[in-house]
Amino acid sequence: RVSQVPRTGADLVIVMDISRSMDVPDVEPSRIAAAKAAAIRSIDRLAGDRVGLVVFAGSARIRFPLTADTAAAARVIEGLETGVVLVEGGTDVARGLELALELLAGDDSAGSLILLITDGDNLGGDVAAVAQQVRASGAELLIAGAGTPEGGIVPAVDPLTGRTGPRLDAAGQPITSRLDEGFLRSLAAASGGRYLGNDLSVVPGVVEGRVRALERARLDERT
Repeated sequence: RVSQVPRTGADLVIVMDISRSMDVPDVEPSRIAAAKAAAIRSIDRLAGDRVGLVVFAGSARIRFPLTADTAAAARVIEGLETGVVLVEGGTDVARGLELALELLAGDDSAGSLILLITDGDNLGGDVAAVAQQVRASGAELLIAGAGTPEGGIVPAVDPLTGRTGPRLDAAGQPITSRLDEGFLRSLAAASGGRYLGNDLSVVPGVVEGRVRALERARLDERT
C-alpha cells in the first residue's frame, strides 16, 4: 500500500569565510582548502538532515538554501574560491551570520546549528548585535578557526605572469593575516556558542555529535 514516510532531521547552516586572507598557507595547503575539507567531511556525516551554505567576505550571500541533497552541497563547497566573484572584498562576519539566521527562520520545531569557519579577520558589521540575535534565536553556534596565531603573508597571483607573490598594502608592504582567536572566543561567548579552536580536523566529529543531540523534526515526507 502507499503511505507517507516522514523524514526527520536537524538543520545545519555552514557560514564560510572566502575573503582573500583565507588563501594564507599557514594551514596546509591553505586556510580555504582546509576549511572546505572540514565542511565537506561534516556534511558527509549527516543522515536525513538539511544543510545550507552562506559565504562571506566584505558582503555575504546565500550560496544555497537548506537542502537534504548533501552530495550536491559538497560539490558546491568544493568549488568555492576566495575573491570577489560572489561577494565584495573585505570581511563582514556579522552579515554572514545574519543570513544564516534568515535561512533557519520559520521552523522552530527543527534543531538548528550554525558552523562558522573563519580566520577571525573581522573588518566590518555589528558583531555584538548579531551575537545577541544568534543567542535569542535558539540556534547553536560552533566556531572553527582557520589559520594560526603566527599567521602568514596573504598571497596574490599576478594576472600577467601567473606567478604568485605577496599581496601588498597601499604602502607597498606585504599584507600579513593572523588568526584572531580572541575575537572568535568573544563572539562564541556573546552568542552562547562554542569556539572549537583552530584544529579543523576535529570539526566533523563535533558537528556530527551536536546534530545528533539536537531535537529531531519532521522536514518533509516521501511517498
